[in-house]
Amino acid sequence: MYYPDEKNAEPVYESVTTEQNASLQWLVRELSETLKVEMREVYRHPEVGRKNATEASTARWE
Repeated sequence: MYYPDEKNAEPVYESVTTEQNASLQWLVRELSETLKVEMREVYRHPEVGRKNATEASTARWE
């Protein structure tokens, strides 16, 4: 869920919860091991695709 920024109407996303980060860490670790992808090859979506800069900005998987 997101809320529009009052100044520019850009979406501002809620912070990720501790529980969501724990689940994300588990999922990324499992995928990395199963698919043999090194963690240095895992990127935040806004870094490699068109996304709002605040989307998933508080997600931590390492």
